[in-house]
Amino acid sequence: MLRKITSVVLAVVVAIILVSLVEMVGHRIWPPPTGLDPTNPESVRTAMAQMPLGALASVAVAWIVGAFGGGWLGSRVARQAWPAYVVGGVVMLASIASLVMLPHPAWFWVVALVLVPLAAHLGGKLGSGPAFPAAPEVNT
Repeated sequence: MLRKITSVVLAVVVAIILVSLVEMVGHRIWPPPTGLDPTNPESVRTAMAQMPLGALASVAVAWIVGAFGGGWLGSRVARQAWPAYVVGGVVMLASIASLVMLPHPAWFWVVALVLVPLAAHLGGKLGSGPAFPAAPEVNT
């Protein structure tokens, strides 16, 4: 039981870290506009409307990488695929919250509702496989 709880907690933390890291790289490549006040919703809306496609795509990639990586790790630790679905749900809910709070292009909904769960699923499938391949049989 402890392994299962640990796998989910660890996986969600890793997913958050991965999303943050990929988004930070995106912000380094495409910095936010000068004068952006993150506490002012109107300032954020204006900045979102001016962001280049690459900056937006980096956020979408961050969500996908977080769901995949967290899902893989959770499934690897638990030795079952189900933790990936928990991680995928958490990343998807966080993505939807972002979509509701800030204006995003319509294609972000596809990322949040289709690609994030798919990435978590794939991470879970890959992570829940055997840790080490079976040793070959030796005929003596």
